[in-house]
Amino acid sequence: MDGRSKSGVPQLKVDTGSNWGWWIALGIVLLIGGILLIPWFRARLETRDRVIEAASLVTKAQAHLDQGHVEAASATAQEALKLLPGEAGATRIAAAAKKAIQQQKEREQRAKTAMEAAGKFVSDDELLKAIPAFEAIAAKSEEFPEGIGAKAAARAAELRALKGKLTLPSDWPADAVITLKGEAIDITSGIPLGEHELIITRKGYRNPAPLRLVFSGVKPVPLPPVSWKPIGGKVTVSSVPAGAAIWIGNRNTGKVTPWTFDDVNVGKAEYNLKLKGHVDKALTADVVSGAHHTPSVHLTETTSLPSDGKVAGERREFNLAPDLRVAFRWCPPGTFKMGDSGRLAAPDEKPVRSVTLTQGFWLAETEFTQGQWEGIDGRTSLMLLINQRQQGAAATPENPNHPMLSASWDRICGDKKRSGGLLGKIHAFFRSNRITGWVVDLPTEAQWEYACRAGSEGPFGIDPAKPLAPDALAWHRENSGGVIHPVGLKQANPWGFKDMHGNAREWTRDWYAESYASHSAKDPRGPASGWKIAVRGGSSLTDLRECRSSSRAQAYSSVAHHSMGFRLILRKPESPPPVVKKPAPATKKPVPPKKKPAPPPKKKPAPKPPKKK
Repeated sequence: MDGRSKSGVPQLKVDTGSNWGWWIALGIVLLIGGILLIPWFRARLETRDRVIEAASLVTKAQAHLDQGHVEAASATAQEALKLLPGEAGATRIAAAAKKAIQQQKEREQRAKTAMEAAGKFVSDDELLKAIPAFEAIAAKSEEFPEGIGAKAAARAAELRALKGKLTLPSDWPADAVITLKGEAIDITSGIPLGEHELIITRKGYRNPAPLRLVFSGVKPVPLPPVSWKPIGGKVTVSSVPAGAAIWIGNRNTGKVTPWTFDDVNVGKAEYNLKLKGHVDKALTADVVSGAHHTPSVHLTETTSLPSDGKVAGERREFNLAPDLRVAFRWCPPGTFKMGDSGRLAAPDEKPVRSVTLTQGFWLAETEFTQGQWEGIDGRTSLMLLINQRQQGAAATPENPNHPMLSASWDRICGDKKRSGGLLGKIHAFFRSNRITGWVVDLPTEAQWEYACRAGSEGPFGIDPAKPLAPDALAWHRENSGGVIHPVGLKQANPWGFKDMHGNAREWTRDWYAESYASHSAKDPRGPASGWKIAVRGGSSLTDLRECRSSSRAQAYSSVAHHSMGFRLILRKPESPPPVVKKPAPATKKPVPPKKKPAPPPKKKPAPKPPKKK
């Protein structure tokens, strides 16, 4: 029955006694409901357990991921997703783990590729490439899986400790030394890897060029063959004059004389000297190891062809041989008084007459010297003349600047026995060089005295404006010490000629005549024939009187006197005319042969008596 509470709220009043059925019904309902709700509750409980377990797995997976254990993180995340598909944390972790795994695989692949490439260098014995390859992997270890960098560094250190090997040629000398960075190396202990410059030395031999060899691995590197050359000598090349360019073969060395070449190959060293205005000259030296050689050469100026001079005393040098130049002075055409009528004059210096020379000529500045003779007729000829002097004569030293003495007129000019003589050899040189229009000769007496006077009329060729004592011009008995001196030591006359008044007498071209009475006043010359040759100028063995410009002497053409020299002239062929050959020398008139007495008549034999009958 319904009732209300004091508050007015209706209240259900159960009549327990009469409501058992209701309670039973309620119990049944509750029982059925409970039976029906058990699966739901079980499902709810299971879901709660999965969520809790999945959350635990996600936490565990995150821990794996944070520790870099990407595969464990991925597996744990997958377990969580199996418990709780779509779970956000597990999905995120699974995706991150998958990406990390992919990146790890890529690093592993890069590491594998890099290590294989470095290993290929090792197998090819290219350790110089393998070492930096391993070191590059170690330097980028963060890009590779853990441990790869350390492994690569260890491998690089192992390879760097290896050494290369050098093999020597079979004929390698035991005393040869190989140095690396200033220290001798022992090839048996190996050579550090890398490119090295090896210096090879051997006592007594020239060092070969440094060798650059690359030791890239442990395989032996053969040493290239070495050409051993003995240490050369030192050669100082010089010339007179200096400043000549030094050529070796067809190559200009860029050096000029004098120059010293160090370490020249043993054997014959050949040089060619070139100087402007001079003839090229070859120079050789037989080089000995460790020796110092000083070859020198006198350079000859290029061939100079004679031509007319311009003023009296003009100086020119002309070639008389390939390597010989002689200084000449020009004597122009002119007129002078020949001879002397003074108190010192000898009869053969008279009469004094006016002489005209219609052709100019070149006369040697000094007497012909030993050096000039050698340049034309050779060393053997020079020494033969020096050694064949008369017994007891004053000694003549060998000196290239000393007058050439003891040469007979015949030897100079030539005769039947000596075809051509010295002059013939000079003419041969002229012909070979196509020098025409000039003849080398000995001067006539007129030409000689004209040059000696040099415009003066006194006994000595002295310039009136610059008077000199005769001693300044001439070597004679009183100032010479009785010996012949080198040429050119005394003062020159006004036209530049030296030693015409003394030192050595000089041959002329002319036959000697006792008087000038028969001489022509124009381009005179001696007789067409005679017994002796006219000689001019005094000598160191005569007194000053015989050193006068007009003083004369005579000698047989075959005489080779120790105080007799000569000087050469270059003249035109037309003046003077060719010299007539002299007759054979004779000192006595021929004596007709004695008639032999007639033999006695032969006796007739007596008649035989008649035979008896």
